[in-house]
Amino acid sequence: MSAPLTVGLAIPAWRNVAGLRAGLEAIRRVAPALLERAAVADDSGDGRVADALRPEFPAVDWIVHERNRGFGASATAAVLA
Repeated sequence: MSAPLTVGLAIPAWRNVAGLRAGLEAIRRVAPALLERAAVADDSGDGRVADALRPEFPAVDWIVHERNRGFGASATAAVLA
C-alpha cells in the first residue's frame, strides 16, 4: 500500500486582496481542509493583503515581506512554509 498523497497550497500575493479573497473562498467551498495546508506570501511590502484577509482565513499560514521581493522569492517563501 502506498502512502497517502498530501497536497498543499503556496500562493505569492501582491496587493490583490479581492482576487485572493475570491480564490480562498472558492477553496473553502470545495476543500476547506486544504486551507490548513496553505501558505500565502504577502509581497506587498506593507502587509495589506495579510492584514485584510488573516481574520477571514486564520488557518492559512501568512508570511509578510517587509519589502517587495518579487514573484520568485515570494513563491519560494510560500513553498518553504
